Amino acid sequence: MYLIGDGFLWGTVPIVLMNYLYIKKGKETKKSGRLMLLDLAYDFAEKEGIPTASIKQAKILEEPEGRPYLNVDDIEFSVSHSGDYWAALFSKDRCGLDIQIERTVAFTKIAKRFFTEREAEYVDLFKAQAFYDIWTKKEAYGKMTGKGFFSNPPSFVDDSMNEVTCIDYKSREFFVFNTSIEELEGYKLGICAVDKEYKAVFI
Repeated sequence: MYLIGDGFLWGTVPIVLMNYLYIKKGKETKKSGRLMLLDLAYDFAEKEGIPTASIKQAKILEEPEGRPYLNVDDIEFSVSHSGDYWAALFSKDRCGLDIQIERTVAFTKIAKRFFTEREAEYVDLFKAQAFYDIWTKKEAYGKMTGKGFFSNPPSFVDDSMNEVTCIDYKSREFFVFNTSIEELEGYKLGICAVDKEYKAVFI
């Protein structure tokens, strides 16, 4: 396991940040994915100074709308997978993650069907990059709220045709942003969290 941040290796230097993005090449079954999440929850807790004793008995439960969570205080997570990669975002607060391999698709047609009018216009202007920017943000936001992609989320493009990077949810501000990681060439990630800083951890 190693950390990457700000373009260089951090090695084993202890870093305390709110968000950790764990990335694994390969696919996980539902059972192996749950075991992996418990292991990562323990790792995250150690990094963030959260008591680890309760994690040994922790369970992954689901809210009524299907959002998974751990029955442990101060540990939230979101999982996504695409192509050759599985990823999990851990935070001390609600969060959402989406990873998408950037394939050639009929992005204009899809945007007109599933995006807001402004978002579709934005995709028409800036093409595939804009499509994956908006798509992953919408997915990440839907996972953070637990309501999913088709829950009528707010537009992620404003009236001035700029991408929205902050969203109010239940009177709280959440960052919604895209990121790309050098080791994941050809993939786009969307993150929704109360803190914009994160560290990528390859496992």
